[in-house]
Amino acid sequence: MKFRNLILVAITITPLFAHADDKLFSKQLVACMNRANGVTPDRLNCMAAETDAQKKLLTTNYARLMKLTEPERKAQLENAQRAWIKWRDANCGFYEDPANGTGAEIEASSCLLNTTAVRANELRDLADEKARSAAQ
Repeated sequence: MKFRNLILVAITITPLFAHADDKLFSKQLVACMNRANGVTPDRLNCMAAETDAQKKLLTTNYARLMKLTEPERKAQLENAQRAWIKWRDANCGFYEDPANGTGAEIEASSCLLNTTAVRANELRDLADEKARSAAQ
C-alpha cells in the first residue's frame, strides 16, 4: 500500500474511533477493528457489519418517528428521508475513487458507516423529543 493510502486510512479510521466513546457505534465494532489489526479486508468487514446494524437502527428510529409525526407532516419526513438516502449514497460513492485503491474503499465504507450512524441518532433524538412533547 502506498504511503499516501496509509495516511488516508489512518485519517479515515480516526473519526470512527473518536465516536466510539460517544456511543455512536457498538462495542463490537471497536473489538472487531482491534482484531482486524490493520488488515484492510478485515476492517472493511467490520465496517460492513456495523453499517448493517446502524441501518437497522436507522430504520427502527425512522419508523418510530413516523408514528409520532403529525399526519400532515409525514410526507415531509418521508421526502426528507428519501433525499437524505440519495445524498448519502451519492456523497459516499464519491469517496470511492478508483485511483486511490483500497484507501478509497476504506474511505467510502467509513463515510457510509459514519453518515448512517449520525442519521440514526438524529432520528432517535427527534423521536425522543416528539415523545416528550406528547407526554406533556
